[in-house]
Amino acid sequence: MKKLAILMIILAAIYGCSSSAIQFREDVPADESLSDAKTMEEEKIIPAVTPRYVDIWLDMGENELGAYHLILHYNEKVVSIHEVLPSPYTSPGSTTSPLSKPEAYTTGMTAIVGLIPGRQGPKGRIHIAHVLFTPVETGKSAVSVSIKSLYDPQSKPVTGVVELSSTELDAKK
Repeated sequence: MKKLAILMIILAAIYGCSSSAIQFREDVPADESLSDAKTMEEEKIIPAVTPRYVDIWLDMGENELGAYHLILHYNEKVVSIHEVLPSPYTSPGSTTSPLSKPEAYTTGMTAIVGLIPGRQGPKGRIHIAHVLFTPVETGKSAVSVSIKSLYDPQSKPVTGVVELSSTELDAKK
């Protein structure tokens, strides 16, 4: 775990990462869709993108998650990222705040990294991030995510499957 922590600190330094903080909601079950958990703040910030956000999930099966490095892809001519937020619910399948570089939010390719502290990591379907988008121009943008690396709490590479709540955004400028 010590090696993994050092690796994540180095990645954070290289990417110049920052994290955002939001209040966690305890009243939303882990398996409930976030479409029902929209906040008034989201509606004020991003009224012209449908859906307003994309949720990123990792299905680890029986593997434990200790750290992740994902790359989110989108059309920077149509949308940009407004903010990358942690899971809005508290559950065994939620993680710590994801780290990302705000300077990359307009590039069409944003790295999202995270470290789950402890000797035992979560298994199964894990909510990684809640990504809010803002329009750049009217149009549609495909959204995809790729796994750069996944590690267990003992710093051993593991496999998992990444899922998105939506693979297309519709922006109106």
